Amino acid sequence: MKQVLYARIVSRSQLLEFMQWQHIQKSRESFNWRLRRMVDHRLVHMHTASAVCKEHLFTIGTVGLQSLERLGVFCPAAFAIPTIDPAPLNLVHALELNDIQLSLLRSRRLVAWTYELELRSSLQLGSNLYGKAYDAVVDLLLPDGSVTFALEFERTQKNAQEYHAIRQAIEADRYVQAVLYLVPSTVLASSVSRHFRGVQCPVYFGLVNEFKSSLLDAMVSTSGPEGSFPLHRALKEIRTKPLLHGLLTPF
Repeated sequence: MKQVLYARIVSRSQLLEFMQWQHIQKSRESFNWRLRRMVDHRLVHMHTASAVCKEHLFTIGTVGLQSLERLGVFCPAAFAIPTIDPAPLNLVHALELNDIQLSLLRSRRLVAWTYELELRSSLQLGSNLYGKAYDAVVDLLLPDGSVTFALEFERTQKNAQEYHAIRQAIEADRYVQAVLYLVPSTVLASSVSRHFRGVQCPVYFGLVNEFKSSLLDAMVSTSGPEGSFPLHRALKEIRTKPLLHGLLTPF
């Protein structure tokens, strides 16, 4: 239930793989039996959206949210999510983020993945460390240490005012070492990147399909004139630099 909650919406095969990586469920038959019981008891809701995904999709139910709260899992931001009809949700966005996370899990480099709902709940409670509710905050293991960066999956372009607000939030962030924007096309990457010219925090842009297949070897670029380079080089460079953006001037 917790995985369904934080993923917002997840396909059957994605959920099974998440459970396998978390060593919660190995057997497909046992997994299917448990999932059916959760659907029968309205802990999760099952949906079909054949235009998006050939599999059944699952969202958390109100009963599931209440059950998680009794177990000590509090997520205030979740109550703003429709639990019966997933149509208002950005299905492709959520499923793509699941695939990105699973790609990192398969690489065995993923140390931690903080979900947007966790970040948004922390903001509501006034205890968020980050300047924005990113799609995820990722802790990744490199050959010479670990690095923390914010991840944004951008399917369509926002307006200039929204990017201005995002840029301000990123520059005020005191904990994220960099932001990685994953987009479906080079055209969108070029169009979005111009809103981040001169930004203090390193912001990189890469293609989502290339990232899922090549991960640290995927090519990324910035809004500057540097051209493209492998992600592992960018992450190695930001590990060696002090976090200067967002720091408050001492009195």
